[in-house]
Amino acid sequence: MKQLRALAPALCLLAACGAALGRTASRGKVTRAYAPYTLAADARDPLTAVVLGTGWEPSPAAGAARGPAGEAASGAIVSTLVPLRAAGPRRLRLPGQALAVELEVSAVGAAPGSSSQAQARPAQVDWPLEIAIASAAAARALGKDVGEYHWRAQSFGPAGRPPAGLATTAMLAAGFVAALTGAPIKAEVTILGVVLPDGSVAPDARMAAALAAALAAGQRRLVLPASLAPSAAASAPPQEELFARARARGAVVTTAATLAEAYAALTGESLPVSAPAPAAALELAPPVQAELAAVYLRRQAALATNWAALLLLDNAARVPAKVRMLADAAQRTARLAESLHRAAQDSAALGLMAEAQALTAAVVQIRTVVDLVQLGHVDEALDMLDEHVTADAEAVAAMRTLGATQPASGDAALDVLAAWQVASEAFAVGQEQRKELAELAAALGDLRGGELAELGSAATATRVADAVAILVLSASQQRARLALAMELVGIAGPSGPARPAAPSEPTGPAERAQLVDGAGARPSVELWTAARAAPSVAELWRRMPDAEPRPGRAPPGADLGQRRLTELGWIIAAAELPDSASNEPPSPRRELAELLARWGRDSAPRAMRHWALAQARTAAAWQRWSERALLAADRSVLPHLVRTADLQARAAAQAARVAIGVVPRSLQLAYQRGRALAAAEDPALRRAALVELWRACALGDAAVSLARAATPRDAGP
Repeated sequence: MKQLRALAPALCLLAACGAALGRTASRGKVTRAYAPYTLAADARDPLTAVVLGTGWEPSPAAGAARGPAGEAASGAIVSTLVPLRAAGPRRLRLPGQALAVELEVSAVGAAPGSSSQAQARPAQVDWPLEIAIASAAAARALGKDVGEYHWRAQSFGPAGRPPAGLATTAMLAAGFVAALTGAPIKAEVTILGVVLPDGSVAPDARMAAALAAALAAGQRRLVLPASLAPSAAASAPPQEELFARARARGAVVTTAATLAEAYAALTGESLPVSAPAPAAALELAPPVQAELAAVYLRRQAALATNWAALLLLDNAARVPAKVRMLADAAQRTARLAESLHRAAQDSAALGLMAEAQALTAAVVQIRTVVDLVQLGHVDEALDMLDEHVTADAEAVAAMRTLGATQPASGDAALDVLAAWQVASEAFAVGQEQRKELAELAAALGDLRGGELAELGSAATATRVADAVAILVLSASQQRARLALAMELVGIAGPSGPARPAAPSEPTGPAERAQLVDGAGARPSVELWTAARAAPSVAELWRRMPDAEPRPGRAPPGADLGQRRLTELGWIIAAAELPDSASNEPPSPRRELAELLARWGRDSAPRAMRHWALAQARTAAAWQRWSERALLAADRSVLPHLVRTADLQARAAAQAARVAIGVVPRSLQLAYQRGRALAAAEDPALRRAALVELWRACALGDAAVSLARAATPRDAGP
């Protein structure tokens, strides 16, 4: 797309341009058009929320002419500025909570509100997991960094997690937003639902229990996730039962699909939201599609090395059930990948081909381990497993390569971030796998010196296959995904003029990341020159919100306002988003500092490492939650959640488009993967689509963070 130019600095009231924006104007809100990398001053103001890309304002001369994206041929994307004010603590009655919870948000460095109750008792966080999820969602809705504010919650009820568990997070998030905007809260309204990483509101496995608790507490103005509405589901007796049960008790039930809708129900006021980017803005450029097709063919050729061994299992006897199940899954996945490739949907086909590679490699590895054990070579089998579980070592090598890369644009920088996220996940998983391998060696130790007749039995083959299958498959998946991510770094678009690195900056082998934004367009913003007239994108990474935990930090129950994005990610990931209530606060499995020390601290900007690790761990946790909670609630909610996530991903693309001038290629790839997978009928693939769309939202947020780190001199001419 053409780069946005800064418009006249004068602000127009939203009321004056409400028709152009297609939304109701609210008092105190104004709009502004930003050129790339120029939003930092407004975005960093703790008293201003900047919601990017809320509408399109055509120029008076544009008339009815329309551009390729469906927008007026000339004009500008406008963003909405919302004044924030410290309005004191806000009281909510959470679902099933007999007493109130008091929420308060204040800018870091500012004094807490002057409420007498807030002064009488210290701020107390009873539910670190719920507050972590809600505060991250509230900050995202307002375009803020979660670390800019103290997020305080004081419960006037019993200790332990709230009765509704994660189903309180949508209401907590809406309450936090109201605490920042100063909007009044309707005390009679109760919201039940989990706020997801993209800002959607969803049910969880304990929805019926949460509803029963709310009704028992006398709460009669209920807001439920829109995906539970009977009209939203293909066949939804469970949903109909929930609505009927609520209405039979005299409750008035409405629905909300997103946090913005939940906020409107709680306060009666609208919250500006980013408009979905036009579909054309999320299409991959032809050069990108051509390169993806070439990568697919290379992945397909790599799959062929193990394919013959896979086919031999069709007629083999005494194949352990676990091995046959994985072999069947590999064939199904490869066929689906090929069908997507023939339909020119290589962004999704590549991910499935990598999965087919992982499944096939796992089958071959498991069969080899079983054969060695049955021949009495138990130690050799364990040595082979030890060599196979090397995802963390390969991830470190990948991180060093990525850390030495000199991206020439924000778009290329986000390519690196996306790959780093995959490497972060591979590293963390690899560390866990090494512990599991030690436990496996102890579990199989009794097979050493066994009789060959016993070792060669079908029972032994099944025992060994069942014991090693998950470990081998996980290692194969991480290796395949990491290899694909590294191959995809910076593939897109025609290369622009190379930007030489400054002598003080490391140079690396990933020259392909030195690309320009857009297909055939001039570089959107030059952030790297030989003369160092402007800093590198890596310098902007260093300015991104610092996520490093401080030594001797407070325990999880302390003020979460002191926690930054990475620590919130660790809270969410460590708790694994449980479906059932627990009185035990989550704690990180391993100190973040220990993980970072293993990476090599000088290999890349610190903030980039932290962002990627937080995203990797939280994405994995949310994926585990979706596998349990969404199926337990009712699989018919998935299509609705995927449709909402699609809109949220397009909104994140619009925000990124304003922030850095383009929709990042990495976001486009994740979005296209999500769309292709969403078309499948398989619930597992639809859950995978949901995770890909969440990934697209996270990459849009990263683009905004990159622009927030810029200073006026970074914007270039």
